[in-house]
Amino acid sequence: MKIIHFFLHHSLAVCHGSTSCPNGGTCTSPNYCSCRPGFSSPACNDIDECLDKNGGCSHICINKGGSFECQCKPGFVLGTDGRTCSDINECLLNNGGCGQTCVNEYQSFHCACNNGFQLGSDGKRCDDIDNCVGVNCLNGGHCIDNIGSYSCKCAPGFNGQHCENDIGQLNNVIERLESSLKHSFMHSTPKSDKIKSTISQNEKDSGVASGVDMSSEENVLTRDTVVFRTEKPKVRFVDSLPGKSDSFSEKDTLPLSASKHIVKSDNSCAEKGERNVNTKNEITDMDKQCRNSEPHNQGVKCKPATYDGISSWIDYKSHFDMVALVNNWTENQKGLYLAVSLRGQAQAVLGDLPTDVRSNFVTLVNALEERFAPTSQTELYRVQFRERKQKASETLPEMGQAVRRLSNLAYPTAPREVRETLAKDQFIDGLFDSEMRLKIKQSRPINLDEAIRLAVELEAFNQAESSNRGNRGHLRSTNQSENIDTTDINSRADTCAMKKMEMSMKTMEE
Repeated sequence: MKIIHFFLHHSLAVCHGSTSCPNGGTCTSPNYCSCRPGFSSPACNDIDECLDKNGGCSHICINKGGSFECQCKPGFVLGTDGRTCSDINECLLNNGGCGQTCVNEYQSFHCACNNGFQLGSDGKRCDDIDNCVGVNCLNGGHCIDNIGSYSCKCAPGFNGQHCENDIGQLNNVIERLESSLKHSFMHSTPKSDKIKSTISQNEKDSGVASGVDMSSEENVLTRDTVVFRTEKPKVRFVDSLPGKSDSFSEKDTLPLSASKHIVKSDNSCAEKGERNVNTKNEITDMDKQCRNSEPHNQGVKCKPATYDGISSWIDYKSHFDMVALVNNWTENQKGLYLAVSLRGQAQAVLGDLPTDVRSNFVTLVNALEERFAPTSQTELYRVQFRERKQKASETLPEMGQAVRRLSNLAYPTAPREVRETLAKDQFIDGLFDSEMRLKIKQSRPINLDEAIRLAVELEAFNQAESSNRGNRGHLRSTNQSENIDTTDINSRADTCAMKKMEMSMKTMEE
């Protein structure tokens, strides 16, 4: 172990030799230790920077030989200055691993699920809640678990929320049809029975009901209802046609289906605003599917445009939110309509998502924003905004609107007044004409629209001045030509005068 001796002489530390100073110090004349940065004289002791306001560190300061280091607590990241600690937003990286919604918190985060889902055991996965638990679908129907709701798929001949309505019988009430045509009602019985027919002339309303006794020889047709009593009634509606007999042979039979009504009329139900009543055999499987998927609120009033990933996602998101507001869509409906509106490379984002969350609105929006509107995109917009200059073939109003749009994209969270001021200043600085820039700055416009108006007026004034200068130049050219002609005339006059003087002098000499 090397022992270094220091001597104090006249308040100075005395050292001997070039290696006698500790911590890399240098022995200088007159035998004094010159210390490296981070060490203090006279003995070149290490300076503990952490003792002075924690070295400027936000969290943890660690002293080192001749220096120090700042560190952050778990859940924080060290800033570019090497001292400041910022909270880590775990949700920015792969949505924090959450299946649906990631909620950032101070030093932590947690996952949340949408309506109809519950958080899984891992704290990140969202499992669909079985909405069919405790639901009893009647008459042989079975429950279908939907996202956030349920529905009962009924057996043939039943309908209703829980399949409680029996529609298998044929004694349904047919709503009255507005008509002035002559019509007749018939019913068919086994071949051994007679056909009975009753014809009504120019009845306005008609209908069928059950429960009326038919013991008399003829059926009675009233304004409201006409009824038939058979063991398995078979009914058909036929309009009376001109030139056709309204009576039928007693030997004829009508092989009519007991499960179908056929109504013929020149006045359709759609024209009169009436609702058609169909029996179970007339409703196809596609009809059932459409009715089950039809939203309970009003239909689509405004259809959203498609998104292909090429245009601005921020602009399309604003458009879609307004369409959803007009149509009064729920979160589930918004997710479905957004999913079917994707095209091209935006549709590829939908394919990358798990099947069970493709119609989830929040998850779909987060995925699209991560792909087409990342956080770093604002930095690119800011560079484009600062470098925006007037193009050769661009009008002043076009340039102004382009600058305003870049201002909104570059500073989306700034107040509107701030964005408007930034757009106004950049518009003026980007003008090609330096004289126009100076004049508009001297006018001090209050907003971008006023700056555009002043620029357009100055441009029109400059064009008019340029045209006037061209006209004056033409006049000057004409005057020069005239002056040249006048000079020629004067020259010829002087020549004639000289000749006359020469002739006079010759005469005098003679």
